[in-house]
Amino acid sequence: MRSPIAIFLVFLSSFVYGQQDTIALLRPNLSVFFSDSIGQNNGYRAIQFTALREQDEREAIGAVYVMDRRMIMACGARDIQELLMYVPSISFGSDVNDAVGLAMRGLWVHEGKFIIMINGMPINELSFGTYCFIQRLSLDNVSQVEIVLGPGSVNYGGTASLGVINIVTLKAGQRDGTSVSTNLSGTRVGVDRQSVGLTGNHYLGNSTYFSYAFNGIKGYRSVGLTADGVNWRDSTRMSSEEFYMSIERKNLKAQVYQNDYYYSVFGDQFDVQMKTSNADITYSQKLGARHLVNAQVGYIRQMPWNIQNTVDFNLINSNTITERIHMHSQISSKLGRYIESNFGFQMYQVNSQRLSIYADRTSENALRVADGLRGIGLFMEVFGRFKLGTIHAASRLELSNLVRPMLAPRLGYSLIRKKWNFKVSFAESFKLPTIENFYLGPEDGVLQPERNSTWDIEFGVRFNQHLNWRVNAFQNKIENPIVYVFDDITYDNYLNRPRIANRGAETMLTYMHSAWTIRAAFSYQQLDAGNTDLPEVRTPREESVQGLANVLAHLVLSHNFNRSFSLSTTLVYKGDAYNYENVDGADDLTPVRYPAVYKLNLFAHYSPARWSDFEFRIGMLNVLNQRDFYLSPYSVANYIMPTSPRELMCMVQYRISH
Repeated sequence: MRSPIAIFLVFLSSFVYGQQDTIALLRPNLSVFFSDSIGQNNGYRAIQFTALREQDEREAIGAVYVMDRRMIMACGARDIQELLMYVPSISFGSDVNDAVGLAMRGLWVHEGKFIIMINGMPINELSFGTYCFIQRLSLDNVSQVEIVLGPGSVNYGGTASLGVINIVTLKAGQRDGTSVSTNLSGTRVGVDRQSVGLTGNHYLGNSTYFSYAFNGIKGYRSVGLTADGVNWRDSTRMSSEEFYMSIERKNLKAQVYQNDYYYSVFGDQFDVQMKTSNADITYSQKLGARHLVNAQVGYIRQMPWNIQNTVDFNLINSNTITERIHMHSQISSKLGRYIESNFGFQMYQVNSQRLSIYADRTSENALRVADGLRGIGLFMEVFGRFKLGTIHAASRLELSNLVRPMLAPRLGYSLIRKKWNFKVSFAESFKLPTIENFYLGPEDGVLQPERNSTWDIEFGVRFNQHLNWRVNAFQNKIENPIVYVFDDITYDNYLNRPRIANRGAETMLTYMHSAWTIRAAFSYQQLDAGNTDLPEVRTPREESVQGLANVLAHLVLSHNFNRSFSLSTTLVYKGDAYNYENVDGADDLTPVRYPAVYKLNLFAHYSPARWSDFEFRIGMLNVLNQRDFYLSPYSVANYIMPTSPRELMCMVQYRISH
């Protein structure tokens, strides 16, 4: 791609928003320009964030999956982590300080390699670019979750090199009124989760819509046992309080998000608090019949990885306050009969302040980030929609005051022909070093950005109005991966390794009828040993990254017996995996094999005909009481976190007003 095509695309784009400080691509409503309706797409769900306008999953470039409200209910998912378990090629593992993070397509993306958003507003923590899961981000007020398995840097910058997750909330007209909900879950040793929620969606008249959601969760991140019988219950207390509010009036939309996530770390005498406040305002204005202008201003303030209840110098040294302000404007156009374009101007400023009076601010890397992160640039994306298919070309050149310029071109082609569809794409993406990567990087050198290249191909068939099948194949190669390496001598925690590569495929079969929801998926990922030189992730059989299974599968089966009662069951399979551990107190790390796991869940949903404002849901998770663990993706001797054993849950929701 370092060819005349890429050079040409550079002239159509330039300096754009950077690394963990990514501005979400604005989502203009271009329905006024087009006569085709996304509602007439034969049951394929619409995605809202990968292009200029809504598309169905078959047309969008890359591997795109949508988990709508119907699938959320069928899975019995209470939070975002429980839902993502039913997306092909997604799994979870344990990172430093018991942080449960995300893996996509057999690669660890927890730290700065994927972006998670609420209605296009990024909520990753800024210092490492991470997002911690388990009992966080309730789904009470969520309409659908949109997932891209693959590069997202073209649209979202250096935080989205390997994946994008966008959570779309319910709006007035989808579920009007105010609702309250409560959830109680427990195992044989006691209650492990309590939550209460308040959500509302209202039309206030005069083209004004108001939406809000509050959710508070308290419990334990794990009540399971380790391999030697140690119970994690009393050392993994957690609480999460989140608030979201949006108001939309004609061309103006404002939204606010607040989250305070607090948890204890097993085996250590300290706690972790992650506190974030996000806000943005977007204004849209139509210019004639073919152009739409958008402008956005956003602000984020965070206390990421705030270490409490400790006197340890190295832990206190990590405490920071991080602030970001960004501005964004763009114009979306239809150019003639077949061409659509999107052109944007963006800039940002990020500052990070270390709270500890003992913090070392004199190192070369610390001085590099002392003045903050700044950037400015242009972005362009072009779609050509013809009878023989859709051609997509886009590029992004990102300039930062801390690293060299980075180019992210993307080319794609998609074709829909009645019952079948085909698409292929090639994209380059990048992950820039984050604030803490610089602080903890090599003292005598500079971290280099990661460079990722991905091929993706998909073939799908719509057998009839209800039954759909698709298969995706992919190949990834990352150069200069930034890896956490624990070194007792130099304390250079973050270093560049030469490369890592993998390949794989995922397939999914979906059947949806008025009463039935059935979905089965299987995915396989294999490490490309010949193109991998990253000792921290190698396992004895060289098929998968340490701590991650290379085979995943799931089945969702739900049936609505009538308007009041439904039953569903889900089955999740995770293949065997290797983890490096200090066995029997030995100083050297030894590979330990963890066998495959089947998890069966059962759910029942009931809404009385006479009291339809009430909803009751009960479920039993991990019916087979399978022992499973969140394993570490790198050889740094992290604790392995046991998942919960058999668990009984009960949820009640009441709609106060309509």
